[in-house]
Amino acid sequence: MDIIEKRIKEKQKRIDAAIASREKSIAYFNSLNAAISLLAATIKEGTILDPKAFIQEWRDTFYQLWQEWYLENMLAIPRPEAKRTPTDILETIEAAEAANHRTRTEEEREAGELFDINLNQ
Repeated sequence: MDIIEKRIKEKQKRIDAAIASREKSIAYFNSLNAAISLLAATIKEGTILDPKAFIQEWRDTFYQLWQEWYLENMLAIPRPEAKRTPTDILETIEAAEAANHRTRTEEEREAGELFDINLNQ
């Protein structure tokens, strides 16, 4: 495995971790909001003695249900392995540079070229 492939895999791991963290955060706050809504609907009856404990209990219940659902459904979905070669990556970079070159002004292109020259020296 060369350096580029290793970096691609590391980047994908970081992206996957960020996505998982985001999904957990959304699920937690959705659970909290659902518990608060349930409290608001139930409190009218006057049966709630400790609203904070009620919210915590139902938040945890809803979050646990989400975790179980996630494990059963989302992790079972097969994800294709990224099979990008260094050539694919270079072609992508070159295409982005070409698109950037077409959209920049002449002054911006000259500044970029000077920057590239300074980096190469």
